[in-house]
Amino acid sequence: MGKKWPDIEKIFYGFDVSFCRCLPEEVLDDLMRQEGMIKHWTKTRSIQRNADFFWRLSNEYGSLGEYFASWNTARYVENLQYLRKGGDRLGGKTAQVFLRRLGVDTLIFPSDTVRALIREGVVDKSPSSKKEWAALQGAIEIWQSQSGRSLNEISQVLSFSVG
Repeated sequence: MGKKWPDIEKIFYGFDVSFCRCLPEEVLDDLMRQEGMIKHWTKTRSIQRNADFFWRLSNEYGSLGEYFASWNTARYVENLQYLRKGGDRLGGKTAQVFLRRLGVDTLIFPSDTVRALIREGVVDKSPSSKKEWAALQGAIEIWQSQSGRSLNEISQVLSFSVG
């Protein structure tokens, strides 16, 4: 995907949400056939669906940047779940990496971070249930209040403590 990203970005006009959200399935199908484009219908369609989701957030908050700037780490898990439910294929690591690239204060859960969370007794596996996400939110709040560190820093400390 990394090698194709510049081509995909060009095909979708820099991911202009106003353009991408209005693309009908027939056009998406044509775009998917272009050189450099991923040949996966579900992933291609998610570009249009996420553009629509981001367009709606932009209208509601004034801009997408304003929406993400309004995130409160005390509602970190709720924020992630809202992205997963409102977007398309924006759950799990996709959302975490997307947010980090945007500069949003977020955790990322590579295997080392998950092992650290397990070691600390927060979860038994990568968070997926309401109970696990609630335990994670509680741990985040404690670690931030004790350390004064950002979620980015906490994520890295957890990962480095194992790997």
